[in-house]
Amino acid sequence: MNITTLTAPEWFVEACEDAPRAGEVVVEGCRVRYLSWTPEVVARAPVLLLHGSTAHAHWWSHLAPLLARDRQVVAMDISGHGDSDHRAAYSLDLWADELVAVAAEIDPHDRGLFVVGHSLGGHIATAAAVRGGHRLSGLVVCETVTERRQRDPGERPASTRKRSYPSVDDALGRFRLTPAQSGSLPFIVDRVARQSLRKHADGWTWKFDPGFMTGSPRAHGALLELVAQVPCPLACVHAQHGLVSRDAANRLAAASPRPVAVVELPLAGHHPMLDQPLALVAAIIGILAVWEATQDS
Repeated sequence: MNITTLTAPEWFVEACEDAPRAGEVVVEGCRVRYLSWTPEVVARAPVLLLHGSTAHAHWWSHLAPLLARDRQVVAMDISGHGDSDHRAAYSLDLWADELVAVAAEIDPHDRGLFVVGHSLGGHIATAAAVRGGHRLSGLVVCETVTERRQRDPGERPASTRKRSYPSVDDALGRFRLTPAQSGSLPFIVDRVARQSLRKHADGWTWKFDPGFMTGSPRAHGALLELVAQVPCPLACVHAQHGLVSRDAANRLAAASPRPVAVVELPLAGHHPMLDQPLALVAAIIGILAVWEATQDS
């Protein structure tokens, strides 16, 4: 997909021109799609990126090439999202199975890989780490809440039905972030929004299945119980203006029996890949570097 005429920096243009390879696995009769970036020389363990609710793999596709300098980087679509199939019903455990299946596909010898999960993706990745099935070398949860948030009275609740629009422009005009954030970079939001659309007979619709909410965590506090059981290194990245406060991030860290790195992204909102993308990349690279240095020593 071409980048729009919105002004974009060179790093973004180059990253978007780095086309990924598409792949898929089948989990419980459902095709789970993923995108993969692999450098010519692979020197480090792979990284698996997992999006949040209503999002998709392309929320990461402008960042993945920056992480794929010396390792394979994969961004997946959980079922009910992006280009993966829809299901009659969803669950956190089923999404965790999907993550494990993609992990086995990109790390077939089970040497270990790193997982970065944003928001809902952090819940899924944590559940997968605890359940096992594939060895994780480290887990980064980014803006993954541990308590149900107070919604802004003006915030429109998620739709439970599929919305259709007569044109791309009509759909783009209705694209909203949940929660809203004022600092998102227009050239990134525009690209992500366009990648969120699917053409059908009557116009354009969002790719996500409104029914996915049946699988979303009902008891966010249960994440702290899971964190206590995570067998691999864990880091918590939160945004200065996001949904996870510094106190909440520290509570998550305190729930683990092992040291947890807590990193705050200055000026970022809940969706840091949209407003502070390079800071997010730097945080991930730094966390992985520390873990790998420790593992190599």
